[in-house]
Amino acid sequence: MATSSMKSIPMAIPSFSMCHKLELLKEGKSKGQEDHEGLSYEFQALTSLFSCWVRPWFQEMLDSLPKERGWRTRYLYLFQGFWCQAKEIQAIMSFQKHFQSLPNDVVLATIPKSGTTWLKALTFTILNRHRFDPVSSGTNHPLLTSNPHDLVPFFEYKLYANGDVPNLSSLASPRTFATHVPFGSLMDSIEKPGVKVVYLCRNPFDTFISSWHYINNIKSESVSPVLLDEAFDLYCRGVIGFGPFWEHMLGYWRESLKRPEKVLFLKYEDLKEDIETNLKKLSSFLGLPFTEEEERKGVVKAIADLCSFENLKKLEVNKSNKSIKNFENRFLFRKGEVSDWVNYLSPSQVERLSALVDDNIKSIPMAIPSFSMCHKPELLKEGKSKGQEDEGLSYEFQEMLDSLPKERGWRTRYLYLFQGFWCQAKEIQAIMSFQKHFQSLPNDVVLATIPKSGTTWLKALTFTILNRYRFDPVSSGTNHPLLTSNPHDLVPFFEYKLYANGDVPNLSSLASPRTFATHVPFGSFMDSIEKPGVKVVYLCRNPFDTFISSWHYINNIKSESVSPVLLDEAFDLYCRGVIGFGPFWEHMLGYWRESLKRPEKVFFLRYEDLKEDIETNLKKLASFLGLPFTEEEEQKGVVKAIADLCSFENLKKLEVNKSNKSIKNFENRFLFRKGEVSDWVNYLSPSQVERLLALVDDKLGGSGLTFRLS
Repeated sequence: MATSSMKSIPMAIPSFSMCHKLELLKEGKSKGQEDHEGLSYEFQALTSLFSCWVRPWFQEMLDSLPKERGWRTRYLYLFQGFWCQAKEIQAIMSFQKHFQSLPNDVVLATIPKSGTTWLKALTFTILNRHRFDPVSSGTNHPLLTSNPHDLVPFFEYKLYANGDVPNLSSLASPRTFATHVPFGSLMDSIEKPGVKVVYLCRNPFDTFISSWHYINNIKSESVSPVLLDEAFDLYCRGVIGFGPFWEHMLGYWRESLKRPEKVLFLKYEDLKEDIETNLKKLSSFLGLPFTEEEERKGVVKAIADLCSFENLKKLEVNKSNKSIKNFENRFLFRKGEVSDWVNYLSPSQVERLSALVDDNIKSIPMAIPSFSMCHKPELLKEGKSKGQEDEGLSYEFQEMLDSLPKERGWRTRYLYLFQGFWCQAKEIQAIMSFQKHFQSLPNDVVLATIPKSGTTWLKALTFTILNRYRFDPVSSGTNHPLLTSNPHDLVPFFEYKLYANGDVPNLSSLASPRTFATHVPFGSFMDSIEKPGVKVVYLCRNPFDTFISSWHYINNIKSESVSPVLLDEAFDLYCRGVIGFGPFWEHMLGYWRESLKRPEKVFFLRYEDLKEDIETNLKKLASFLGLPFTEEEEQKGVVKAIADLCSFENLKKLEVNKSNKSIKNFENRFLFRKGEVSDWVNYLSPSQVERLLALVDDKLGGSGLTFRLS
C-alpha cells in the first residue's frame, strides 16, 4: 500500500495493521456487542472475540421481530407494539414476569426526553418532604448530592436491567419507580388497587429535538452522529425508543380519562407556565396535599426552586457523575425550554409533524406553538441565516464574497475559496485587514499551523521559552501565566483576535519579541513578514489525526441549531481540500518548502516528534528562536520543567482551560480532547485509510515531506 517515497517520511503514522478491524469500529459496536453484551448466563454463552450468542429461543425471538436502524444502537426492535433495544426487551420481560406491586406504589411514566428527570425530582421531594424539609434542610437534602435517577430508579435501566430480579422488600413506602414503557405493556403489573401512575407529556416537537441532541451527546465516539433529517424521518415513522410517540401518549391519556384516580396526566408546558399550581395538583393526586401551613411557610415554592432546571443543572452531582448506564448526568440538562424546536425544523418538517399530530393525537389538548411562531424557520434550518453569518460585512465586501467559489462549510453555511485556500467570510475580512495594516518588526515570532495540529501546545511551549527569564518554569510556582491564562490569550491570533472584524489594532505597546499566531497559508502571509529577523515556527501534524481532531472539534463547538457534521461527509470534504485554511497538503507544502529554502527564517516542527522526544525538540526550538538553553539551565531542569508545564495533561486539568473562552465564543475545554498520536485508527474505515494514503502520496510525493509507516 505504501510507496517507497512514503516510507522515508519523518512523521509517524502507525501501520494499517494497527486499525484493529476498523470495519467493526466504523459501525460502532458489532451486532454481538450491541445486542448481547452483558446479558445473563441464562441468555448467553461466549463463542467469539466480539460477540456473544444468547440462548436460541431469545435470539430466535429477536430475529422474528421487525427491526429498524436505531438512533444509538444498530437496531431497534418492534416488541409488544413499541420500538426498543434488545437489552430493554430483556429487562421488560423480567419486570413483567417478576414485579409485584403494592397498594401505595407510585410509578412515573414518560417517553424519553419529555421531562423525566424533572418529574422524578418533584415527586421525590413531595413524597419525602416531611423527612427532608425543602425549606429548612439546607445542604442535607438528597437532591443536592444525588441525581433524581438515583432516587427514583427505572424498572428497565436499573432494577430489572440485564434480566435481574431485584429484592424490593426493603424499600420504604410509598415505593417510587419510573418507566418509559407504554401503558399497554405496563398495566398488568400495576393493576393492584392503590397503585398510582403519573405521566408527564411534552409536545412532540420539543421531545424530538431534545432526543436528537441527547442521542448525539451520549453516543460512542466510534459512532457517527445521527443527522437531524434522518432522525426526523425515523421519528415521524414512529421509530424512536418506546415509540411511536403518539401511541405512547394516547395510551396514558385515555387511561387518565377512564381512571383519573389512578393515572394523572401532566403536561410539561403547563409545569413550565405555572409550576406551583401543578405541584399542588400532583401532591393531591399522590394523597399528600399541601396544608395551608405548608403553603404559608413557602414549601410549594421551595420545592419548585429546589427542583428547577437551573438549580439541578448547576449541582456538582449533575455535572460529572453517571446515574443511567454509563451516560454522564450533565447530558440530562441541556436547555429545558419550550419551543426550542423552532431553531431547528424546516417549514416542511413542521408541516409534516403538525399533520402527524393532527392525525393521531388531536384529542390531547397540548400547548404546541402555532406555525407562525417559527420566525422564518427556513433560515434557522441551515443554522445562521446568510445575513447573520455575514453580519457586519460591507456591501462591497459582500459583492466580493459572492464572486468567490464556495462550498458547504463544516461549521458555517459556507467556506469560500480565497487566495487559493478555504475560509469563512469573517476570516477573509480579518486576513484582508492584516495584509493591509500589519507592520512586522525584526524580532517578531509567528507561530503557524493548520487548525487542530497542535496550535495550543505550540503557543504554550513558545511563550514559556521566550519568557522563561521573567517567569522561571522551575521556581515560579503558582505565578506562571500559563496557570491562569489560556495559551491563546498569551499568543494572540491575527485572524481571530487582533484583526477580527476588520479591526486595526495598536501593537506598539507589545514587548519584544512580539509573538503572534496564524492559520493562514504561507503564500498569503509571506509579504507581511518579509522583514529580516522575523521568525516563523510551523507545526505539522499527520493528516489522519488532524482530520479526526478537526471533526471532533467542529462538532463540539458548533451552534446547537446546526446539525452535526457526519464523519463520512467531513472526510469527503477534507479529501477534496475543503477544510478551514486547506487544502491541507498545500498548507503543509508552503511552509515545508520555505523551511528548506530559508531554514533561518522558517522552522518546521512535527507534532509526532514532539510527542516522542519533547526535550530534544524544545532545545531545537529555543535555538531557532535565538534563546538556546544554557548548560546551567539544562542542569537545573528548565527544559523538563517547560515540557511538564506545557504538557497536554497539565494544561487540560487547569481551571482556566475548563470553563473560560479564549477564541471567539468557544469554550477552552474543547481545545483539549486527547492529544494522542494514531487516534484515527478508531474512526476511519479501510477504504477511507486507503483513500487518504493515496492522496498523501499523490500530493506530497517527491516533495521530501513524506510520511513513514511504523
